[in-house]
Amino acid sequence: MKVDGEWLYKLVSYIESIDEYYQNLKVIWNSKAHIINDRIYLNEQSAIYLNNNKDTSFSIKNSELLVFIKTTVTNNNITFSNLAEKINQEFEINDITKVKVYIHNLVSKEIIYSTIRPPLSYSDNLNYILNKLSLHNDDFVKKIREIQKLILAYEKTEIGFGEELYKDIIHHMKALFKCKNYLQIDTKIDMINNYLHQDIATNISEAAYLLWLLSRNNIGFTDLKVLHNRFIEKYGFEQLVNIKDLISDITGFGTTIFQEEETDGNNIVMLKQKFYMP
Repeated sequence: MKVDGEWLYKLVSYIESIDEYYQNLKVIWNSKAHIINDRIYLNEQSAIYLNNNKDTSFSIKNSELLVFIKTTVTNNNITFSNLAEKINQEFEINDITKVKVYIHNLVSKEIIYSTIRPPLSYSDNLNYILNKLSLHNDDFVKKIREIQKLILAYEKTEIGFGEELYKDIIHHMKALFKCKNYLQIDTKIDMINNYLHQDIATNISEAAYLLWLLSRNNIGFTDLKVLHNRFIEKYGFEQLVNIKDLISDITGFGTTIFQEEETDGNNIVMLKQKFYMP
């Protein structure tokens, strides 16, 4: 069982909106924010952004302050609190509250964001978030810990005996954020032995081999998984990407993304050798 993405987006968005939560988190400059002439464009929003904003694209006028923020964040492992202090000193603003409001506006537009967002490689998102909030023990964080505790208890429950516990988890999650879905449940069936009659297994194997012989060689992409991984590495998880950006030779993969490999026909020769009876 794991937390559904919609509820997770709302949780992360809420945490990034509360000053006391994100001030000690590290700052990340959004690599998808492109500087074109005198503006910074962000055309590839995450699900968190789209959950909080109606506009599907965003731009902001580039400035000396933004250049300073990008350089500072990119070259240093820095917290939001430290960033606010550096801005306040560098530009002699002498109003830390005003600086924090400006930084929060950049967070809400995803020009920058915090390390509270779980990486793609992390399977237990709720545990990751709680680790980032380990310095806090207020009522809100306690409620998240209680949800995690109930989820762990549910995972240890035998199939068919967890309905009441499931309802309790939903109740706690709904009390924090309302959404369409709350949990994703993976059912695993333990089977010690599985048997298949030898004749059936042989027929299936022969049928699969026959279909392979009849199929064309090297059709389409040689490795769709490689393309999938390249997309995630470049754009991130659940991103909306304009097709013109996707096929751009500068910002995307180029038009070669749609080119198919040359085909070598099929395996008719091998097919005749195996099944042809003179």
